[in-house]
Amino acid sequence: MVLEDANGIIQACNLDAQFILGLRREQILGNKSSFLWYDAIDPHGSPVTLTGGENKTIGIPRENDEFLWLEVDVQFLFGVDGDHPPNVIYNFRTLDSKENNLLEELQTEIEQQKTEVISCNSETKFKTIFESEMIPMGIWTKAGAILEANKALLNLLGYSEEELARGEIHWVAMTPPEYQELDRKALEEIATKGYSTPFEKVYIHKDGHPIPILVGGAAFTDDCDSGVFFVLDLTSRQQTQQALKLSEAKFSRLVDANIFGVAIGDYAGRMLYANEALLNMIGYSREELDRGEIYWVDLTPPEYLPLDWAAGEELLEKGVCAPFEKEYFHKDGHRVPILIGSALLDSIGEGSQQVITFYMDLTKLKRAESVYRETAESLSLSLQAAHMGYWHWDKKTDTVSFSKRGSEIFDVVEDQPITWTEIQTRIHHEDLHLTREAVSRALELGEDYDIEYRLRLFNGDERWVSAKGRAQYDSSGSVIGMVGVA
Repeated sequence: MVLEDANGIIQACNLDAQFILGLRREQILGNKSSFLWYDAIDPHGSPVTLTGGENKTIGIPRENDEFLWLEVDVQFLFGVDGDHPPNVIYNFRTLDSKENNLLEELQTEIEQQKTEVISCNSETKFKTIFESEMIPMGIWTKAGAILEANKALLNLLGYSEEELARGEIHWVAMTPPEYQELDRKALEEIATKGYSTPFEKVYIHKDGHPIPILVGGAAFTDDCDSGVFFVLDLTSRQQTQQALKLSEAKFSRLVDANIFGVAIGDYAGRMLYANEALLNMIGYSREELDRGEIYWVDLTPPEYLPLDWAAGEELLEKGVCAPFEKEYFHKDGHRVPILIGSALLDSIGEGSQQVITFYMDLTKLKRAESVYRETAESLSLSLQAAHMGYWHWDKKTDTVSFSKRGSEIFDVVEDQPITWTEIQTRIHHEDLHLTREAVSRALELGEDYDIEYRLRLFNGDERWVSAKGRAQYDSSGSVIGMVGVA
């Protein structure tokens, strides 16, 4: 018996299932149930798909072209309610010897029929494939000549049909010396089996550059003096592999640089790998990691577990999860604020799905934010005690923002944008020139802005305002605005 959940993941299996399938419990659990029936066929040799409410006889491929024949009953465990996919239970048994013999006889008869059909059509099919130019193909001789070649092979090697007709193309001559031993072994295999297992080697193009290829061949007759061979150009794959190696080397250097934390874990909560940056972040040693003593679940305070579950669902759906803030427990007990983001890795071996995670330590940032909040609160208290208000001018937008007290002093609506140009229209005309000069000196010379002027209020009255401030600059030294009090 095997039980799969609504997502098709195997959650339970009994000992009989393990014995029949020849797999250990840990090899079965956590995998998609489809891997158990992969390449399964029905008694007629056709691919088979298992669906709920069916009872089928299927054959699972085993070694030496044999099949394990099973009778499988597939049922929904809880039924279908229309909204939630059901769990599915597979009950199966092996067929007895009599049933197996009948199936084997049926399979033998089917294979004989297939052989007859293939034999009748093989010559036509070979000619069609050869001339289709989908795959570079040719006719070889044991002496080293290429008697026939389709256009795909000629284009790959850089030769013409005229050169082929004159007998100027030789596979031995195109083979570098270091690959001749592989060719010798391939010929021996053809003499023994009638065909050679495809292997990688190099041919020399007519212009002299090497072509990495995968080549395989078969003999026409029992004397194995000639036959057909196919070639696959591996140039693109080789370039991809080189680019991948370069990318992996760059990533490895980045991880080893310990600019940020990196870990590989799984859905069971284990941390399988961590770089030094992360180990230092959480206070654990590499020895503790190697002993399997670090679990990311144990590092997470309970209130952050819902965020982890949500991130896990996003990972399964999209393959990545958006970075989010949480905390880890340091080994000494204090909390470490972190920014975390993850991506799924391909499943490896028999283990569960693995995840690579990147960490940024936010301790310094959180400390700076705390200092900023404390400074802002202190400034606010100081301004309140002095009955002063805060103002800020953004040069790019020309807008001026005020604190609550600043809004009262300048007689503007709090949190409603107003421009410096608008404010200037309310400054008394006798004070406007001096005010503009003070602003220019602050922006151009870096002087402190310190000016008193009369401001017309919206009810028609006037008020004397004492404003102090200084310019603000970006990293390039350009003015981005002013900040001050009044």
